[in-house]
Amino acid sequence: MASSNFNQNRVRISNSRVRPLNREHMPEDFEVSFQRYTDNRAHRIPDDIGKVQSLKGFDPVYQNIVDYIIRITYRIWETDQREVEYIGECYAPDSLVFDDYGLQVGNKKIISDTQHTTKAFPNIILDAEEVIWAGDDEIGFHTSHLTRIQATNTGASMYGHATGKEVNFMVIANCVALRNDIFFEHVLYNTSAMLKQLGFDLWEEAERLATNPPSGWPRTQKIWDQLRNSASPKSPLHEKDTVQEFDPDAFTRSVHENIWNGDKTSIKDSSKIYTISLTPWSIDTTRSKQGIFALTGIPIIVPP
Repeated sequence: MASSNFNQNRVRISNSRVRPLNREHMPEDFEVSFQRYTDNRAHRIPDDIGKVQSLKGFDPVYQNIVDYIIRITYRIWETDQREVEYIGECYAPDSLVFDDYGLQVGNKKIISDTQHTTKAFPNIILDAEEVIWAGDDEIGFHTSHLTRIQATNTGASMYGHATGKEVNFMVIANCVALRNDIFFEHVLYNTSAMLKQLGFDLWEEAERLATNPPSGWPRTQKIWDQLRNSASPKSPLHEKDTVQEFDPDAFTRSVHENIWNGDKTSIKDSSKIYTISLTPWSIDTTRSKQGIFALTGIPIIVPP
């Protein structure tokens, strides 16, 4: 992959505070999008890496924020060299990463954890299924990277000896980046699916973790609050900046609030969700429908 001497002359600035986004920070079109970047998934790493976007402070080898997210992931996890140490160049020294086990502080911890994973799963593939983004190179790029992990467990892991079994599960990483550094991340793995595929009993594993928990687990209330409030605006976008047309912020909040905290009438009467017009998203991209369908799929997976 293309490389540069960017890091040799680089001056790093701490980016520890996440700033919430406004409507002005939302993309105006789909020119910089995962679909355009991969040509509808025809290529994982295309030769034409898409529209040039302002990336002040980023390594010039990256052309836009989708290119940055896709290629740093590939470079770290999948190249023949397995450039795990490259994490030190694209994660801030004081980065905050909230994962399944709590809060991990600093890029050295992320390097160590990644080295452990690549030894346990040497043939690991992280195949992106979507990258969505908002923000810019002044306030920070907020990205959400949905990825399918495929690998074979041929080395020892934190769960025990090598099983020789294959795994195939999802992970979603929500990041904030400035000046070539990811400095805040919330990453969620479908760990239960991975453990079942490796042949572990979930109840036994849960008991083991409770008896001998790893560092940072379980999350304290302070850590939960830090994660929950980190990028939240003082008031929801749909309240402080109203729009007449369909409002994704109001819609998403309404669905989540009703399902998780309300009387769950959205599950009982799904027509309230499905009858919403798609016209505002009728751009020439499959994402025009995925935006609605991904959300309307939520009631299906809610336990009774």
